Amino acid sequence: MQVPLSITTAPKGPYDDAFDSDHMLRYRYRGGPGDRDHRDNVGLRIAMKHGLPLAYFHGIVPGKYLAVWPVHVVGDDRSGMTFSVDVGAVESDVFSSTDWRDVEPRLRRRYASVLVQQRLHQGAFRERVLRAYRHQCALCQLGHNELLDAAHIIPDSEAGGEPDVTNGLALEAVAFSSSKVIGPAAGGVIIAAAGLTEAYMVVCLLFASAASLVWLMRVTHEARRSWSARSVSADLASALRYTLSHPVMKAVVAITVLMNVFLFPFTQMVPVIGRDVLGVDPGLVGVLMASDGMGALVGAVTIASMANVRRHGLVFAFGAMAGTLSLVALSFSREYGLSIASMLALGVGMACFGTMQGAITVLVSDHAMRGRALGVVGLAIGTSPLGSLLVGTMANSLGATSAIRINGLVGFLLLAVVTSLSPSIRRPLTAPEASDR
Repeated sequence: MQVPLSITTAPKGPYDDAFDSDHMLRYRYRGGPGDRDHRDNVGLRIAMKHGLPLAYFHGIVPGKYLAVWPVHVVGDDRSGMTFSVDVGAVESDVFSSTDWRDVEPRLRRRYASVLVQQRLHQGAFRERVLRAYRHQCALCQLGHNELLDAAHIIPDSEAGGEPDVTNGLALEAVAFSSSKVIGPAAGGVIIAAAGLTEAYMVVCLLFASAASLVWLMRVTHEARRSWSARSVSADLASALRYTLSHPVMKAVVAITVLMNVFLFPFTQMVPVIGRDVLGVDPGLVGVLMASDGMGALVGAVTIASMANVRRHGLVFAFGAMAGTLSLVALSFSREYGLSIASMLALGVGMACFGTMQGAITVLVSDHAMRGRALGVVGLAIGTSPLGSLLVGTMANSLGATSAIRINGLVGFLLLAVVTSLSPSIRRPLTAPEASDR
């Protein structure tokens, strides 16, 4: 009779392996009630009888496992159809909070005192964050795993610094929101100090610098060959079919289109409102334009600090609707302080929308289609010029405040309709089923 070399707990597998209060792994029999003497079960009994060491592979995410060696089978409960496996004190503490009934089991910060304090949860957290970012740097798209690390928004050492994917996914939103704070504020200062022409010259220099950096990028020959071998139209058609047949992704794309048509073009009207409605100088207009970025920064950090987000879709949809209502409030404001408050609230809503947009796409899409699903979301974002044309046309006829008010009201109503007609976006979201043990 052959003795197995290893045992495995697979993510979302058919066996409910679990750790008990004694830090012992309760490892389920192979097969059902009639398979108690399956050859794998008999092999584990032989390993227990002779005290043979085994390797244990504990699934973190599909395709990624933590390996523990040695582990020993120390008990056999035929009535309960489980083996008792001693995996060691440190390892059992790491895995004891895992419950594969959840899509992404919540990790807890746990440590082992050796010579230094080790973050025992970091391995699983890193794999999940890298998978969410498709194993690329969120800022520069660097694709070398050896040079990548999983960064916490709220530091691991502080309260709220939980090792959840949302804490890592929010990194991109925080970087984007920070730029939205710095850019408008700096623009307002430059306009007030030097003038509009000089401000545009600075913007042109920044764009030229960015273009130079892009020009210096080099693409490998392997990447060129992979692109040339693909049919862009076929890939696009496949991505659209997949996205439109997926209830959650269809709602994400619809909400993204509505946000880019009815909400985001408001930024073009803010300077007009600041000058003609609020009557403030360019410096204060810059502060007003930076306020939504500050709200988005606060919202992104708040989402990142949440211990465990269960209903990503509700955060996504309600954040979008809160943004449109804040836009309506801005349209009625005639006081600078109230306008700042409206912009801050609008930014928080945008953070809920923006952070969850990528998180939901990564969470619910199949691994093979994830990149294409993200591409379809990018196409939805590309509808923003239509919104700019719409708000500009209305502002020319009705005025800036009336234009954003109409956009906000229409956007809110359409978002409410999409959310009410998409029950899947309101439920706790689940990842695609992983492979069995």
